[in-house]
Amino acid sequence: SSGINAEWPLRPGLLCDRAYLGTFVSSSFFVGALFALLVSSALFDRFGRIHVMRITQILALITLIIMIFASSLWYLIGVRLIYGGLYMIANTGYHVLTLELTPARYRSKVVFISLQGWTVGYFFLVLIAWSMKDYRYLLGFATLLLSLNLYLIFCILPESPMHLLSN
Repeated sequence: SSGINAEWPLRPGLLCDRAYLGTFVSSSFFVGALFALLVSSALFDRFGRIHVMRITQILALITLIIMIFASSLWYLIGVRLIYGGLYMIANTGYHVLTLELTPARYRSKVVFISLQGWTVGYFFLVLIAWSMKDYRYLLGFATLLLSLNLYLIFCILPESPMHLLSN
């Protein structure tokens, strides 16, 4: 077996008899996402969706790289907390920007296709995670995918028309 719970009990002082701490790693992502949702709309309205998405995607890429080399459980939990917030802000921006750029008659179809993309992505994530066997390689793969996503927000997506009109 591999992963956080399998690797870190072998290192003195990290998990040992406290295997329940491994659940904090997953939970920290969602706590960060929850707090980020409280401020994301204010950031989008103030600075523009595309600018906030660019900054959060770059910072998310940096936090993914940091997570690959995390050597402490609490360090990893803290970085995942930050990553969860950055990830949620960027994804909220994608959703809002998609709705603003899509004509009203096509919005339901575009949202449906987008949600199916998530479903297919989760299916492939399971296969990729199973084939890699080490969470550090999986984080490296996620970093590569996020790097490709940066091309989309820097070169293809325009700023939100609603933000441009309000400013």
